[in-house]
Amino acid sequence: MSAGVEHHDNVLLTTQPHDPISGTTATARVNLGVRSTTWDVHANIGAKSSWFDEEAFDRDEYQIRLFSQFRAPRSHWQLDGSRLQESLLTSEEVDPDTGLPRFQRTRWTETVGPGWIYSMSATTQLQFRLNAAHVTYEEGGPVILNDYGSESASVVFSKQWSPRTTFSFTVAASQYDVPDNEFESRTRSAYAGMTHRLTPVFRTGLSIGGWRNNSRGVGCAEYHTIDFDGQTVLVCVTGLVDASESGVFFQADAERQFKRSRLSGKLSRDVRPSGSGTEVEFDQASLFYEHQLLASRLWAILGVDASRTSSLSGDPAGVDRDYYQIAPRLRYRVNRDLDLEASYRRARQMYERLGDAATNDSVYLTLTYRPPRMTRSR
Repeated sequence: MSAGVEHHDNVLLTTQPHDPISGTTATARVNLGVRSTTWDVHANIGAKSSWFDEEAFDRDEYQIRLFSQFRAPRSHWQLDGSRLQESLLTSEEVDPDTGLPRFQRTRWTETVGPGWIYSMSATTQLQFRLNAAHVTYEEGGPVILNDYGSESASVVFSKQWSPRTTFSFTVAASQYDVPDNEFESRTRSAYAGMTHRLTPVFRTGLSIGGWRNNSRGVGCAEYHTIDFDGQTVLVCVTGLVDASESGVFFQADAERQFKRSRLSGKLSRDVRPSGSGTEVEFDQASLFYEHQLLASRLWAILGVDASRTSSLSGDPAGVDRDYYQIAPRLRYRVNRDLDLEASYRRARQMYERLGDAATNDSVYLTLTYRPPRMTRSR
């Protein structure tokens, strides 16, 4: 559990005159699990409440995540599920909805994902995976966010070529539906990948392939700019959309462990669902660095994210935007159960259509208590 204070000077990411806000947060989280020699079940449950000096920014968030698996001599079954309620305005994880509404909005996400892994030999595997998600948004404000459902299926063939190198080939299909607009989008993709461990502490990965998307229905044919409550916002003008697009999928990542540090990075491009009423091409680059300054006491952490969101249908400049975020942190371990963390985050966003950039500077101070883990065996 944790408690903290935070301050934002432009939490709405607006270029119009605005006031800073400050608030307090309280978070509780529990991890539960049961395991045996052939199966295990885990649950991750958390809740967070935030109170600000402007009541409109108060929010309650929670997450429930379930993980289960069953192991047989050559098969491995999995079943995952989750239910999340989160604020889009101050979410720390960058995704295609980050910065989209520029107003306080809540998103609810429900997911379920069964999977099966079959070991054809000691070095060869065949994996089948299904995923389904249903996403709804809080109503209000001039920016309409569209509830949607998405489903995907994938087949992955992987071969361990050597103790350090594994090759894989993936074929996937997904669909994205916006019921209110009778809008549907279908994407097919195929890509090959490789992971290679250069040394026991240095791992790299590369995947590359292509995708094709077909979409049809009522979508955002064009966007207009209006002034709402002192902000310039983009408003969707609906119309019939019928489009086909294709592109490149890729992901490159690397991780290096040092004696007192860890460095990882990722560069990717893929197609993802979003609340803008269409699937989007999402480019992302991220960097994470962690260094232990004092043995078992003080850590310096740096996270950097950059993303570009591009619409696949309708007005191409409607939701196209760039988002950057840098977040340095200092974490001090007071004792075995107590951490004190101070962090700063700078976020910058620019819509292609609006042509101007908005910046938000945030500071956080958080005290986290972790009670001793409780286990029971029989």
